[in-house]
Amino acid sequence: FMRHEGGSINENIPADKAVELCVRCPWENGKQHHFQLNLFDGASSRPHTLDFEGTAPDQGGWPFPGWAYHRVLVLAEDFGIDQPKSPQLQFISEEADKIGSWEKELRIAKINPDTGDVQEIPSQVLYVNEKADEPEKEKVYSTCQVAFLADVEAGGKGFYGFFYGNPEAKASSYPTDLTLSEKDGMKWIENDFYKISLHPKSGQINGFYTKKFAKGDKKGLYNETYPLHYNPDVWPRGRNWSHVSDWNPPPNVSTTAGPVCVVHR
Repeated sequence: FMRHEGGSINENIPADKAVELCVRCPWENGKQHHFQLNLFDGASSRPHTLDFEGTAPDQGGWPFPGWAYHRVLVLAEDFGIDQPKSPQLQFISEEADKIGSWEKELRIAKINPDTGDVQEIPSQVLYVNEKADEPEKEKVYSTCQVAFLADVEAGGKGFYGFFYGNPEAKASSYPTDLTLSEKDGMKWIENDFYKISLHPKSGQINGFYTKKFAKGDKKGLYNETYPLHYNPDVWPRGRNWSHVSDWNPPPNVSTTAGPVCVVHR
């Protein structure tokens, strides 16, 4: 049985069966913890109380020493198709006093539940916000959006741990082939597989050049006047024709580039 920060177990335990109770608590180096276990035998309303003390080692934290908190994300593949390097955008929230900087502290690792192996993978924080629903009553929560690439086999599951809560952490640096450059007012996104140009006014995809999947004049798609796509993330109902392009750069533009993706909005 496992419980986190208190709780009850409403199950009958056979008298001749050994039971192991695992309790998860935030890691603090050298901190002493007090545990109290109340057992009811069913014949009496009075509990049998057991008290325990436990002290965390001076340095530790699984699997990254110094990290206090973690969450586990389970990705299930239900369509029978292998999903290698599947792009993931996930939100994670925590009480603001438990996280100093998502950009510096957050680590994502792939977990093998059969072997216990943990492998850190590249990730990129895209967005951070703090908010209290009722400032005078509720705690302030910090939320971030993070991007990473997941590998999930057909019909299988992928287990990914999100680790944070280390005020001493430094921002991670991951190797990447993804680059962002600018020439004559036009932005270029490039990696080992393709090169993309963004329209200088609207910021939409203006040209696409493949490096590995075509030859000759079929290696590129380019339009001198208009961008190649018109309705990113938009699905209109009952419209014969519409497009969003051809405006001068708006006053609020942000571009985020990192090891996983480039976001231009």
